[in-house]
Amino acid sequence: ENNTHDPDRILGLRKDLRNFKVYTIDGDSTLDIDDGISVEVLKSSDDKSNDTTDPDNSQRRYRYWIHIADVDRWAPRGSPLLKAAERRGTSLYLATSTLCMFPPNMSSGVMSLESYDDKHALSLGVELNTDGSIIP
Repeated sequence: ENNTHDPDRILGLRKDLRNFKVYTIDGDSTLDIDDGISVEVLKSSDDKSNDTTDPDNSQRRYRYWIHIADVDRWAPRGSPLLKAAERRGTSLYLATSTLCMFPPNMSSGVMSLESYDDKHALSLGVELNTDGSIIP
């Protein structure tokens, strides 16, 4: 049995990022709020938050998180729903109407990162130092 889309199995592989404040980056008129960012302040083992030797926190590091709604959670590969969405390619915002990539009740519901409910997302964390350089 292929259990690659078994929610219980997938949940065990996920990292819990619910403690992060996620800011959506989609436009005001967008119906499918599916992109977001977060910032995590990292403290090294020698970080002393009140240390006067680094008053501007120039030695502090940050991990920037990029989040996108995990549509695979709701529209598994090969499903009719995903095939229809792939044919559309994107949501189209026309002057008098919107043609959503996924049904509106899904794209602004379970697939949306906007609400305060727990959501499934694909997330990438990139660690940067204060000058914006990526830390490998």
